[in-house]
Amino acid sequence: MRPCSAPSLRREALLQLAAAHDSKQQTALSGAVKAMYDQPDEQWGGLWISLDAGQLTGAIWVQPLPMNMAQLWLPKAEGVHARALLNSALELAQQAGFKQYAQQRLLAWKGGGERSEAPTNA
Repeated sequence: MRPCSAPSLRREALLQLAAAHDSKQQTALSGAVKAMYDQPDEQWGGLWISLDAGQLTGAIWVQPLPMNMAQLWLPKAEGVHARALLNSALELAQQAGFKQYAQQRLLAWKGGGERSEAPTNA
């Protein structure tokens, strides 16, 4: 697991995230990406990817929002890749000091809880 700092991988990672959501969430993701479009690369620190033999296997994005909140874009990945991405996102949320609610949602989803498509207030 690593942050997706390379713009060349960012597009593929975001496409994987879009594929993981229904059309309503894809529209919201597109808006979030457009809002970040002109931001410097370091602003994408919440976008994490997993690679296997150089191939992108999954992505997760903890998108910071105002007032110590975040939008959590869950991965399409499964198995070991999904668990590693979720662990990375949980650690990032804890380090960033996002509200406990997001951490609880991450833990619930990681533990096999139902995957919610509703925005996450982190």
